[in-house]
Amino acid sequence: MEENQVIDTVDTGIVIFDREYSATYWNGWMAAHTQISENEILGRSLFDFFPKLKNPRFLRSCKAVFAFGNLAFFPQDPYGYLFSMKPVEWFRSEFKFMQQSCTIGPIRGEGKEIERLFVSIRDMTEEAAYKKKLVALTLNDELTGSYNRRFLMNFLEDELYRCRRYNRPFSVIMMDIDHFKKINDTCGHPFGDEVLKLFASTVVRNMRKSNRFARYGGEEFVCVLPETDSEGGVGFAEKIRKLIEELPLSYKQSQVKITSSFGVITYTDDINDIATLMKKVDDALYKAKESGRNRVVVAN
Repeated sequence: MEENQVIDTVDTGIVIFDREYSATYWNGWMAAHTQISENEILGRSLFDFFPKLKNPRFLRSCKAVFAFGNLAFFPQDPYGYLFSMKPVEWFRSEFKFMQQSCTIGPIRGEGKEIERLFVSIRDMTEEAAYKKKLVALTLNDELTGSYNRRFLMNFLEDELYRCRRYNRPFSVIMMDIDHFKKINDTCGHPFGDEVLKLFASTVVRNMRKSNRFARYGGEEFVCVLPETDSEGGVGFAEKIRKLIEELPLSYKQSQVKITSSFGVITYTDDINDIATLMKKVDDALYKAKESGRNRVVVAN
């Protein structure tokens, strides 16, 4: 049919299936992006090829479309995709699967009864990658790749609320590279930038996935440790302190040793806001530096 020839050339995936979820139409776009030919899939269940498609939301949406003839939507955010297929090569470092915006709709027979459903699939990977980069620009520090101060303060607000409501612990570590100005003055700012990046990567590599690490300003960083008491916070700070002290750094074939200082605070009931918490942990860091640097001090 002429209509099928047109649908086969559009830059959109079109799948049609019956009440048993067997494919009755599979356009050229789908064949090209899934490497599954029309001959392979027609008459077969979609779930044979896409087992993850058999999920409660997809099944519930299809039943609603069959029953009421409405449209069901699966936008890229928050669902990501319906059909697992590889994105084009230059987006594979960003996403494992092509990001999609999908619509499910009814197809009626001659008696006006809904006999089949269609799914249209739009490739949203480029838009999702662009959005991801925009978000990163607003939430991440450009030099170190760690979160920035804006993200940190929002995360702390959420964590403080969670701990108050559920009476759960969390700890905050503020850390600072000792004599960083001297490093910049002696070795130059490019070397100083490398020190900052190495410092940040050392912390991130050794922390739990649930932790959040942010550049607070200059050579100061903050690590938030949910579900961590004072002992756990101090233990992690000591671990990082020792790792930083042992970093193999050299400048013009000369060894450069860096150290760092840490203030640690654990949430208690008398901390009513983020400003109070940050003031206390900042005071603890100041005491660490004032008392000789390269040490961990716990906030009162």
